[in-house]
Amino acid sequence: MIKKGVAALIRKDQAERYIEKYEKSKAAGDIRAQIAYCSKLACVFSHFSMYEYAADWVKRGLKECAINEINDFIPQLRLQLLEIFSSICNASNNNNLFCTTEFEKRIQELQEFEVVFSALESARIHLLTAEKHIRENNYKDVSLHLTKVEYELNSDHISSEAKGTDRTYTLGCHSRINYAIAKMLITEEEYDEALMHLENAQAYAREMRSDQYQIEINKELSFIYETKQDYKNALKHLESMSYHKKNLIKYQSLMALVQKRYSKIRKKTRTYEKQYADIDKIYTICQKINSKLEYDEIVEMLYAEAGKIFNLDILLLAEYDQETSRINRAVYMEDGHKKYVHGFATGEGTTIGEYALTRKKSILINDRDLEYNKYTNPEKTNLIAGRPYPQSLLYSPLFVGESLTGYISIQSYRKNEYKKEDIYKLETLAAYLSVALENSALYHKIEYSSSHDFLTGLSSRKELFVKGRKKYYECMRTGGNFSIIMTDIDHLKKINDIYGHKAGDQLLIEVSDIIKINSRTGDISARYGGEEFILLLPDTDLEGAIKVAERIREQFEKGLVLTDCGQKISFTASFGVYQYDASEIQEFEYGLRVADEALYEAKRSGRNRTSQVRS
Repeated sequence: MIKKGVAALIRKDQAERYIEKYEKSKAAGDIRAQIAYCSKLACVFSHFSMYEYAADWVKRGLKECAINEINDFIPQLRLQLLEIFSSICNASNNNNLFCTTEFEKRIQELQEFEVVFSALESARIHLLTAEKHIRENNYKDVSLHLTKVEYELNSDHISSEAKGTDRTYTLGCHSRINYAIAKMLITEEEYDEALMHLENAQAYAREMRSDQYQIEINKELSFIYETKQDYKNALKHLESMSYHKKNLIKYQSLMALVQKRYSKIRKKTRTYEKQYADIDKIYTICQKINSKLEYDEIVEMLYAEAGKIFNLDILLLAEYDQETSRINRAVYMEDGHKKYVHGFATGEGTTIGEYALTRKKSILINDRDLEYNKYTNPEKTNLIAGRPYPQSLLYSPLFVGESLTGYISIQSYRKNEYKKEDIYKLETLAAYLSVALENSALYHKIEYSSSHDFLTGLSSRKELFVKGRKKYYECMRTGGNFSIIMTDIDHLKKINDIYGHKAGDQLLIEVSDIIKINSRTGDISARYGGEEFILLLPDTDLEGAIKVAERIREQFEKGLVLTDCGQKISFTASFGVYQYDASEIQEFEYGLRVADEALYEAKRSGRNRTSQVRS
């Protein structure tokens, strides 16, 4: 069922495209193309089992063949029409609706059409032969051929309906017959009879509204009247000939103008269709990008999907801080590999990206060698001689509202790779990308806030338990040591009372910075409470933990905090240290309680000291 549905959609699309091409070829006057599309449309409608429509298109093709004297399509179209009528009968039989009268009706219709077409074809051949004899001044058999033309056009076996269908062709034949006879009579200087036939030809030409025929007929009429020295009528027909010539030129000019405009509109339509398809692709890409929250995943997805719209060798994405005028992070992707670039200050004019940021507009370069220095400071640019650089570059800034957040660039090693419409596509992609990156940043900010202390940047109490348990049980499984340092600032309340809470916050930040400096990569540092901090030390025994605690304590003792008022605050802290016993099964929280007891012991013993508890 699905396959049939898909096939139907494909056939429908084919029919629409063929009808469009048929109309275009008709406007352009390309008769052979019209006939070819008539045949193709008949095939499409036959596949839909729409045999009546299929037959109409074949008949239209046969009619064009007859009118325009094109013979090579005729056998194919006749056979196609026969097959269609056969299919109509078979379809009726398959649906149990077959009856002799319907079959006979279809066969009769085919036979009538064949007879009509044969008659018209015979008339056309005799008319061409007669005209050929007239041009060769061979009048012996002209009358015979013209009589046969008249016979075929007026024969009883051509139905009135068929004559009506081919009315234009029939009128054209009658006009050409009378014109041919008149030409023969003019040669024999039988001017009166020639006038009669030319007037008949003119009547037919007037009915079919043929300027071309009118020009030829009026030319001969003017010649006859001039020969008879009737200059008034001769002038009248010359003026008529001039009028029809102007009409013909006007019509041809109009058709040329229409065709030109049609071509422009069609070209613009195709451009819009392509842009719409590209925007649809961009929308699909952005849906995929917006489903990602990790920066690396967004970059990888962008590189893979952008290649479906642009011809690119390199993708560059840069994050910009408008307040500090710095590029915080930039990443290149080439051949599927990422390369990160450290942040740098802008304003030197060393990159095109800086120009795009400062001007807040997209930049298109199709020849780096010629255009690069227009957007950069040559004295500050350090290009390595002999190194291959991308030749085509397209940059677009990233915005969130009115704020600049970075830029995106696609690049190719080939020259003239990008067009102006690619700017619009990249800007559209950049608009979606800005939102995706902002969502990613917001997600990580929220995630960071939920797991870190907002003041000190250390892990939060909640994160301490999550990471601490995991790290502790890993050490227990491998039989490694695991120690805890708990510290509390001495007399913080007194400092807050004297210097204010802002000074107290500055002191807490200083304490956290010292703890961070003394922490290894695998260690976990956290703010446990108001002025309490914890440092978890995997693979560290009690002696090692005491050394770390003492080192931190001494730095506290020697340190000074400078307040906003210029006052210097000294401070100390007390420490409690505990090492878990790997031979016993202990909960992670148990170690925290014991370390807290050791810290309380240090406080009772006079503060500014380290107390230990061995398991």
